[in-house]
Amino acid sequence: MFLHLDTFEKNVLVLGGSIQAFNAVMSLKQNSDVTLVAHKTDLCSEFQSQIGLGEFGWYNRVYRPLDLKGKDMVINFDPSIKGLSKECKERGITYQNLSKNVSLEFGSTFKFGKLEIGTSTSGAAPLLEQSINDYISSIIPGFLPVAVEKMEKLTARLYEETLSSPTQVDFLNYIAQHWYLNAIARLTDSSISKLIEFYNNGNLTPSSDSVGLVWEKEEDKPAVVSKSVSETSSQSTAADSLEKEQLLRSESFSNRSSRPLVNEIKESPKKIPSVKTSVEIIDGAKAVSTVAYQFSEVSYIYPVYSENYPGENMIEWSKSRKQNVYNSSTKVINTTAHVGAGQSIAGSLSSGSKTSAVLSSAALGYLLPAMYNIVRDKQYPVFHVASNLISDELVLEHSNADIYKAVHTGFSILSSSNAQEAYDMAIVAHLAAEASHKPVLHFFDGVRVASQETSSVVANLRDVKQYSPDKTYGTTFEAISETLANVSKLLNRSYKPFEYHGSANAKVVLISMGSTGSAIKPAVDRLASVGHNVGYVNIRVFRPWSPAAFLSVIPTATEKIIVVDQANTSPVAIDVETAYYGQTNRNAPSVETVSFQKGLENIHPIFVEQYLANYLDGSLSREIIFDEQALSTEFHYKNSTSALFWDKKSTKTSKTIEIITGDFDKKHVQKYSQQMATSVVPAELNHLQFSENAFEEGNIVLQADLIMVNDLGIATGYNFALPLVANGKIFFNTSLSKEDLLESIPADVKKDLAKKSVSIYTLDANLVATNYTIFYGNPTHYLQEVLAAVFYRLSLGEGEFNATLNKQIARINQTAEKINVRETLKESIYYALKHLQNVGVVPSESAVVENATQKFVQGTVPSKSIFNEEDLEHSTEVSSRIVPNHRALLPVIFPTAFKTTQKLRPDIEGAFTVTVTENYRLTPDSYDRNVFHMELDITGTGLKYDIGDALGVYAQNDVEEVHKFLKSYGLNPQQVVYIDRPDGEGNTVTELRSIEQIFIHTLDIFGKPGKKFYQHLAVKATEDSEKEEIAAILETTEGFEKYVEDYTPTFADLLAMFPSAKLSIEELLVQIPSMKPRHYSIASSQKKHPNSVHLLIVVVDWESKDGVKRFGQATRFLVNAAIGSTISVSVKPSVMKLPPSLEAPVIMAGLGTGMAPFRAFIEERMYWKEKGKKVGPMVLYFGSRNRANEYLYGEELEAYHDDGILTHLRLAFSRDQKQKVYIQHKIQEDKDLLHDLIIKQNGSFYLCGPTWPVPDVTNALLESFVTSMSQEDADHMLEDLKHLERFVLEVY
Repeated sequence: MFLHLDTFEKNVLVLGGSIQAFNAVMSLKQNSDVTLVAHKTDLCSEFQSQIGLGEFGWYNRVYRPLDLKGKDMVINFDPSIKGLSKECKERGITYQNLSKNVSLEFGSTFKFGKLEIGTSTSGAAPLLEQSINDYISSIIPGFLPVAVEKMEKLTARLYEETLSSPTQVDFLNYIAQHWYLNAIARLTDSSISKLIEFYNNGNLTPSSDSVGLVWEKEEDKPAVVSKSVSETSSQSTAADSLEKEQLLRSESFSNRSSRPLVNEIKESPKKIPSVKTSVEIIDGAKAVSTVAYQFSEVSYIYPVYSENYPGENMIEWSKSRKQNVYNSSTKVINTTAHVGAGQSIAGSLSSGSKTSAVLSSAALGYLLPAMYNIVRDKQYPVFHVASNLISDELVLEHSNADIYKAVHTGFSILSSSNAQEAYDMAIVAHLAAEASHKPVLHFFDGVRVASQETSSVVANLRDVKQYSPDKTYGTTFEAISETLANVSKLLNRSYKPFEYHGSANAKVVLISMGSTGSAIKPAVDRLASVGHNVGYVNIRVFRPWSPAAFLSVIPTATEKIIVVDQANTSPVAIDVETAYYGQTNRNAPSVETVSFQKGLENIHPIFVEQYLANYLDGSLSREIIFDEQALSTEFHYKNSTSALFWDKKSTKTSKTIEIITGDFDKKHVQKYSQQMATSVVPAELNHLQFSENAFEEGNIVLQADLIMVNDLGIATGYNFALPLVANGKIFFNTSLSKEDLLESIPADVKKDLAKKSVSIYTLDANLVATNYTIFYGNPTHYLQEVLAAVFYRLSLGEGEFNATLNKQIARINQTAEKINVRETLKESIYYALKHLQNVGVVPSESAVVENATQKFVQGTVPSKSIFNEEDLEHSTEVSSRIVPNHRALLPVIFPTAFKTTQKLRPDIEGAFTVTVTENYRLTPDSYDRNVFHMELDITGTGLKYDIGDALGVYAQNDVEEVHKFLKSYGLNPQQVVYIDRPDGEGNTVTELRSIEQIFIHTLDIFGKPGKKFYQHLAVKATEDSEKEEIAAILETTEGFEKYVEDYTPTFADLLAMFPSAKLSIEELLVQIPSMKPRHYSIASSQKKHPNSVHLLIVVVDWESKDGVKRFGQATRFLVNAAIGSTISVSVKPSVMKLPPSLEAPVIMAGLGTGMAPFRAFIEERMYWKEKGKKVGPMVLYFGSRNRANEYLYGEELEAYHDDGILTHLRLAFSRDQKQKVYIQHKIQEDKDLLHDLIIKQNGSFYLCGPTWPVPDVTNALLESFVTSMSQEDADHMLEDLKHLERFVLEVY
């Protein structure tokens, strides 16, 4: 039997097919949703008669844990099912085990504000079910659920207000076990405070009297209900039982109406609580993660990139058992986005856990099926989604495209536009889900907002948790709207479903949602403030869409609505248009959709204002244009002090920003970091803004009051004057004098500095840090503190500077543990401030700009000459241009707008970056040939290779040689070049490179030119003598080939030999090819070395006819590669493959480094032999000059031979004896062996090495064939072996 105080519309699972199960199902199915799980063979006859009637659900199988999904109650009549009680308890499901014959059992659960009590009797007394139901209902006191609630409140406050300790549990257990329930139910906030005071004073056994809670009636003591019915019955007579039964049917029931049922107890409406707040510097991703963690019992993370992904910090919080608002740690599950990924979320929801997900929108598509099911099952999790996508260039871009895929799922959708809103809307999302009982998706900008740190007001989320809806809402939109209003009151905000800004009589209104509002709102506000009739609506609640609420904020004067959206068919525009359907009392404005030309993450108020200004002048465009010229003009969006910090990425002094923001604890701060791993100079750019007022928008710094340059080397690549305001300041960390500094700054930079009257400040901060850490302290730490102090001096007024400096000194006094460090650190700051120099502004006469650096020089086409133009080598695929250095700043700030790529070699597809772990010489140092062994770590790269494959190595030119050439050729290593290259899909990708990078990593400047390069030089040469010399070299083909063979000149050599044939950088990029990979046979088996690839290489070097020492480019690069350095590589398939059968014989012939693939062959077979597999015979013929110098891997080979894996080891050292012996001679000696292995056992023969021995080796092999066939048949046999890939040559 089963008793439940609120079974109406419950979802009940019944297990087992007995008559008792049948009675339970028949009773419950009247008002509940009942599901039966039992084998048909286990069903009683009564159940059998009900099959097919459709009155309840039935699964003809055994119980599965998935059956608990969505269930409120489980009744088990099947004795074979074990452990179900624990599963139900963990999921908050009421459970009764009626599989045993017991007299009467009780079970209770406090769930969703109601007390649920279950009883069970043996199957012998089903008729007593109703009587017991009525009796238990009548005797349950009304204060019982109130006591449960008050105990829960005491527990929460104790854990919140006291330090974690085992004594907390002892204290709570004492009250629960020794206090009467009536006393617990009467706990008040003040009495709970008194109890916590007792606990803090060490009193772990308080009485109820001590806090003023005494019993009003003796009969209220729990002794009345403490005994089970079975215990009472054992002490009674039959007459007593009869008397009680009569009482049950008379007096007790007549008084039931005066005793409220448990589910009829109503709670008083809750007031909006007061909320404690503080200010923290937090980015959008962390803001969302904080709220999701606190308001969830289970949270799922779906990263789509390896680091800095949304929710990443939640993993550490969970590991450290950080408490959430429910006084437990949140279970954080870091999983991958894949088909069916949402099933685990559904499982968590079915257990009753408060569940959330934090993910990138790129993962959202995998969760869509689960989202539809969640809505169907009436579950209400919260999804926090960072809207972004990974472009084809592997650059993270802001996009709402994936968000739009969720508009029809039934999820409510909320948007936020900055870090503060991301935090607030995350709270709204969780509260709105509870209020509406509908799932909520909250999205935020996954690029800038996710990483832009802003001073944000954060709340004590335990205070926020006290607020919960106290009413039932008619619609989801009503529930969300009221939640927005209530959160606004809680946190002192002003959020609405649709937020209007601008003129009350706006004729044109822009519409958007998300972070684009940070750019649109300031532009609209400014134009409206000077009398323009423009407006803006920020969509806060996108789903459910309320046409009435939307129209209520649109001015009646509006004639044009412009939706800013990147989508081709904007769902927002469709919603806006349909909102006007059926509106007879107002005219519908025309609706247009415009996109931003360079992507949402690059939008800025200046571009929006320019677009609106053009529109008001009668020009309507379908795009908001990214106008570079607008960035260099004065505009009106600076309401804070702004600074930019430039540094080389490797120096790690960005810690200075953290010091500054910490010392600015009374100011509102916004910071954003950008890193360019392979730009002109690997650099880090930090944007910092601070103000007395909170930041409403999250725009980047385009006009800076101060720029701090920590490494002057960067200044040669960028015009830092571009974003500086007039009369701004720039600081250089340098030891140079004013004259030397100005000489080192490019001319176009000096021109802008002079034009803007920028004050230049200098200090050798590196020297200060070094001098003060000779005996104590860390120079980097001192440098960070010195730069922070300099920043305070240059950015703050006198009073604020002194106050902030004192705060910095006080912090150092508190945090520096050693007195020597503390004192020298403070002294270094004082010294730096004293020696900070204002070197003034740039004199206008020193800012003359050379024409060469100011032009956009396009690649030129050679003029006609004695050579036909069609003979010249042109490039139609790649174009390049030198740009003024100030242009280089824009792609750094707007990388996706300029589509700049981050790769060192963007022209390489499918390359891997590997790390050198071994690089040692195999031949003696005294020997004239350098053969070396190299091992490369491929862990985590995804690189896979097969036996016989070759590794393509992308070499780099020697840095010293490059610098020598650039200096002699008059090229500035830091000059910026844009390279436009097609991406394979018809689009153009712009690479941003310095000349130094191009010549080190890309151009084959020390490679061998072809004939057409000589011809091009002849066209460009202006000196007749040079033209004649080139013509003489090219006069005959034989003469040209002889010249190249004798002197092997490089591109650099020819440019030096013929200086009048001066090529521009654009021409050099066209005429000189990129370095091609050099392929080396892999000398290892990945089965034996899963995380490594081995190479066997000989250094290629020679001396030209004129005595110049020459080196092979790739081998020179590899032999000098240091341990720990990285190399770009690719994998090339090869014909050198082992036979499919492990037992097939393998005959290998390797000369010198031709041994490489055969080492891999042997390792592969050895791997399988160690695994217990039977492997066939292996024969190795190895040839080199002599054993003492070139017996490559000799010890390994001997060991393999001794082990038996190498059944025959035949060595041919040509110079170890008077008569030269080569491998073909050894092959001739083994003709019977080879005949047996190749002809009779179907073996395979492989040769790797130089081409010269191929004819002799082939003839020697044929000799082994003719022992059993004619010469003609032997020749045919060899051809057949080639076709069957059993005679394989890899020669060079």
